Amino acid sequence: MNCSAVALVSVNFVSLVRKVKILQLITNLPFGGAQDHTIYTVNLLNKERYEVWFAAMPGGRFDELDPEVHLEVIPSMRWEVSPWCDLRALWETFRFIRRERFDIVHTNISKAGILGRLAAFFARTPIVIHTIHTFPFHDFQARWKQACFVALERLAATITTRFIAVSRLNIARSLAAGVGRPEQFVTIYSCIDLPRHMTPSASQEELRRRVGLDPARKVVGVIGRLTYQKNPLCFVDAVARLATRYPECQFVMVGDGELRAEVETHIHSLGMADRIRLLGHRTDIPDMFYMMDIVVHTALYEGMPRVLAEAMAMRRPLIATDVDGVAEAVDGVERGLLVPPEDPAALAEAMATLLADSERCLRLGEAGYAWVMDHFDVRAMVQAIEALYEQLLAEQGAPHPKPCRGGSHREPLPNLPGRGEGSGSVSHCSTPEDLAS
Repeated sequence: MNCSAVALVSVNFVSLVRKVKILQLITNLPFGGAQDHTIYTVNLLNKERYEVWFAAMPGGRFDELDPEVHLEVIPSMRWEVSPWCDLRALWETFRFIRRERFDIVHTNISKAGILGRLAAFFARTPIVIHTIHTFPFHDFQARWKQACFVALERLAATITTRFIAVSRLNIARSLAAGVGRPEQFVTIYSCIDLPRHMTPSASQEELRRRVGLDPARKVVGVIGRLTYQKNPLCFVDAVARLATRYPECQFVMVGDGELRAEVETHIHSLGMADRIRLLGHRTDIPDMFYMMDIVVHTALYEGMPRVLAEAMAMRRPLIATDVDGVAEAVDGVERGLLVPPEDPAALAEAMATLLADSERCLRLGEAGYAWVMDHFDVRAMVQAIEALYEQLLAEQGAPHPKPCRGGSHREPLPNLPGRGEGSGSVSHCSTPEDLAS
């Protein structure tokens, strides 16, 4: 048989091999880092190689999904714990997974992580992956509740093929809680579209004018949902301690959530209504970072918050609470300052330190920029996820071709609100170890 005939047979064989069928399951799809991560992943996965499905509870940002992504809504899926609804959601998810016979089920966020992995196990899905964006158990909840969540995660770990951790510190915490085995974990940072976070739409002065701020005065701000996890009241308390020492400084909070009314009430009770501006939900996030001089992050628990990478891409110095994966990004020395969680006095002192030292702010911003450029390109993230898929498929003995995709196969990044237009590509295939840090 000549070379042309061999090539023809090979092409025909490859054309007969079906695509790898993948489900990405997440609890819900509001604005948030885990949700952006999942949208980027499903939209950028190679559609020539994979048949990509996405599932979540009703509502959310489904219009941001690529048209080639198949959508399934789980009617009974809920964010809050609800035994009856959770059982129904488990049944609905099981029936869906069994019907579609996925090669890989990849879950995100705790609720979908537990229910999705159980459903995939019952449906005999060969490969089950879970991304740890954050933990359902943490030190700021009742002991009985923490014990219940740890027990559920330990159970789900026994039926998980691999965990993707968005920071190495999350692996350490999982293992310390008895969740999973070391060989189950790989670290792949939850990345951002760097070009979209490096180009503001106007000068710093103009951006400040747009939101009613004095363009000549310094701005310290926090960007995040107004939720218990993000602990926005800590920022308000810290500002109350600092405001009289720095009367020229302006303070802003960007974001919205269920604690909005409580935050507003607390601001007024401390007499800070004329010092702290609540800007609500914004789609121009890069501009919000660029108009600030210092970015603060006050979360009680986190995986690897993308807001830190977004701030670093704008060369902004960071002050953040020393929790979970945050310390992996903000090292406390070169790239930003770390403070204990729920400690407004320490937070106020850290803000005072940077407000008094512009040169240090510049050094921190430049160091953070260099670090994020090396670690946080979203295309490298998706290629690392694809490489993990291929590794696990090979271990399963799946007879699928393994094409190495070049930049010409990349689609533009999804135009997430506030993220602008994407550009560039990654043109090589790598293992998870090559691309994860």
